[in-house]
Order: sequence, then structure tokens, then C-alpha cells
Amino acid sequence: MKTIFTGISNGLIAASIRHILNNSNEFHVLPVDNEGIAAADVVILEVAHTPGYTVDERLNEVQSIRLMNPACRILLMCDDNSTPELAWKVVLAKKADLIDDFIYSSVSESYLAAMLHAI
Repeated sequence: MKTIFTGISNGLIAASIRHILNNSNEFHVLPVDNEGIAAADVVILEVAHTPGYTVDERLNEVQSIRLMNPACRILLMCDDNSTPELAWKVVLAKKADLIDDFIYSSVSESYLAAMLHAI
């Protein structure tokens, strides 16, 4: 069972992701907690214009997570429809190997679960 931590500001999306993944019985999903990060297999961090969720702030958080848990896989999530400029910055972070992968908030739950199995 993979342990996944999520840092998502949109409450509906966060609840939906936690519900779908926890109900699969293959993932244990928790909100981001600095003390628990050492046990995380995957961390999903949302990127937005909201303070605390900007690309630069998230990339700083990624560096901290890597120091605490180098084996942890880190994904950034963003809304590519309403914030295409943030989506592009996330793509650039992936190209620069600053993150392991990215997802768009519009992906289906089945795709997200399959992707998390694969990483």
C-alpha cells in the first residue's frame, strides 16, 4: 500500500482525490504533514495563484521534502484550463527535473490511480 500525502487548497478536489484513492484499498491518503513526510511514497502538491501554493513556494517545499525523504516521488497538480501559465511553469519544472511528474486537476480518477500505481 502506497502512502500518499496531498497538499491541495481546493477542498472539493482534495476530498475527491482522498475518497477515490482511499476506497481503492491500495493507497493510504493523508493531508501534507511535515512530520509524516518521511513515510510518504508520493506527495501531490497543488499549484495556484494563492499564497502558499505558488510555483516558487511549492518548488521550495519540494526541496525540503527531498531533504526529509529522498525516495519520495513528488507531483505538482494544477488546473491547465483556468491557469495555463501555471501549467506551463509546472511543465518546465518537470523538464528541469525539479519534480517527478505533474498532473492536471481535470484528469479522471482512474487515470490518477493508474499513474500513482506506475510511479
